[in-house]
Amino acid sequence: MPIPIPGPRWTRRLSLLVVALALLASACSGDSGGSSGSGPTSGDAATETTTPDGPESPMAVVGADGSMRLVHPGDSAADRRLSTAGATASQPAFSPDGTRLAWSEIDADGNAFLAVSVIGGRGSGETRLVSVPFVSFYNGWDPTSTRVAMLGNSPGGVGLAFVEVGDPTGPLTAVEASEVVFAGRPLYVDWRSDGEGLIVHTDGVVLSVGLDGAHTLVSETDSAFQSPVRMADGSVLLVQPSEGGAADELVRIDASGDVEVVATLAGPVYLVGDPDRERLAVVVLPSRGPGTSDPDAVQVVYRSSGPREPATGAMTVPTLEVGVHVYDPVSGDVTPLIGGARVAAFWSPTGDRLLTLALDRTGTPASARWEVWAVPVAAEFPSTPTDRTEPFTPTATVTSAILPFFDQYADSMTPWSPDGTAFLYAALDSEGRPAIRVRTVVDDAGGPDPGEDPVAGEGVHAVWSPTAG
Repeated sequence: MPIPIPGPRWTRRLSLLVVALALLASACSGDSGGSSGSGPTSGDAATETTTPDGPESPMAVVGADGSMRLVHPGDSAADRRLSTAGATASQPAFSPDGTRLAWSEIDADGNAFLAVSVIGGRGSGETRLVSVPFVSFYNGWDPTSTRVAMLGNSPGGVGLAFVEVGDPTGPLTAVEASEVVFAGRPLYVDWRSDGEGLIVHTDGVVLSVGLDGAHTLVSETDSAFQSPVRMADGSVLLVQPSEGGAADELVRIDASGDVEVVATLAGPVYLVGDPDRERLAVVVLPSRGPGTSDPDAVQVVYRSSGPREPATGAMTVPTLEVGVHVYDPVSGDVTPLIGGARVAAFWSPTGDRLLTLALDRTGTPASARWEVWAVPVAAEFPSTPTDRTEPFTPTATVTSAILPFFDQYADSMTPWSPDGTAFLYAALDSEGRPAIRVRTVVDDAGGPDPGEDPVAGEGVHAVWSPTAG
């Protein structure tokens, strides 16, 4: 019997989003996969697998039985199980260069491991199990593909530990896990560009934490956000209270420590950097929780060309209302992309599209809908998505373990194919059975309906490799 994986204790989450997702999760009764708070069940029949067109790069798929599989869309003969028989697997993460896959495992005796497998084309790859100090509910590779940062429940709150994997081109001969080097509550992280440490948000401060746990202060903050974002120029984007505490502000702290106020925020936010760390998606939630989204009536709420200079000579900054905005640190532009609440955002690998999730709580059961938006924003307003799925019910694994922390996962996993022409998502079919579907992106949401998105296989959660192969 697979061992249930404990749910993360990332406290002080953006509770407004959590409430909305909880309502959606109440309709998700068709899975209880290994990465959710409850244990997986066996015997859930999958919907019939079809052969998706488009990219054939591998996916890592978590099954309802707690297994981890490597799946190749369009070539099921190349699929293989990666996880240990009888173990519960979760939290897959491909290395940035696509050569390796890491995931969490708990064996039948409750022992925790990080598994690392070489993804060598479509052949069988070497796999190593490394004993780790906790069950990791987040695995994130460093930019050099040589080590994995893990987060998990530990004494003192959420613990941080590392697994050293070594040269990405060599064999798995030097895989070694550290002890817990840092702990706090909450704990959200982003890798430094050199891979020698992390930017950490915990307990009212943002720190730069080294591999040995030594840390220096970046900023104090007590605002409603989760993950800070390290940009390509070495600056850090985070949220701080304004002077007087009347509102939160998005701020940029450069490598020398100088602070620039980018915008005032109308609500709690999630921050997501693009693949090159040159732009930032700012997802602003309403103060009283996400409202119903009408995908056919999206309104732009603000457009700015950076800070404005009033006649008095005082510098003012834009106020970002509920919706999704794109910030360019080089130009200073803050451009609204979407009006209305969205509960997830993932940049395409090419950085020219943003995938967002809208909730609709008016129906029974509640449903969700993925939308694709062109970036940069078109000149015509109001803006509309270029593509969107039909309404669907996500799996409980996704709504409970992934979406509340999507800003953290957006840097360690992707639903996008490497060329940005398709994305995957986990959904329940009409009988409540979980499956991984693949959507080939169309350029015009008003064009011909491509039909039902094909099924790549059974599963409660999946991520796509960042490289073709």
